Amino acid sequence: ARTATTKPLMATGGFKTRQQAFEAITSGTIDVVGLARNMVLDPGLPNKWLAADSTDKSTASGVNDPEFPRFQTIVPGGITAWYTMRLTALGKDREGDFLLNLPSAMRVYEERDNLRCKEWLQKFGDSKLSK
Repeated sequence: ARTATTKPLMATGGFKTRQQAFEAITSGTIDVVGLARNMVLDPGLPNKWLAADSTDKSTASGVNDPEFPRFQTIVPGGITAWYTMRLTALGKDREGDFLLNLPSAMRVYEERDNLRCKEWLQKFGDSKLSK
């Protein structure tokens, strides 16, 4: 893509460590790294990574990297639901109360969506959906 455009290039998804992100940028492959899931796990992560000294092996080798959850049971849509509900908890300043596993996150996510659909239909009615 670098040869096809002069615009800044961004990649997102798959960057789990500071070293991965650092190498992608310093190699010139990309200009910006997306870190949405990383920041859902640790909102202060960019400051930690920026403060880390890349020549110091203790900070360059994963000390400041987020710990990604490992789920025993994967359900379709469960991981997206888990991160969405974690982000919702952060927005409500309740991340300390967030203890959902994948099936629980899916249930809460679906309940929230059902409520939103009901509110939408009450406000706008069915006729807006058919247009």
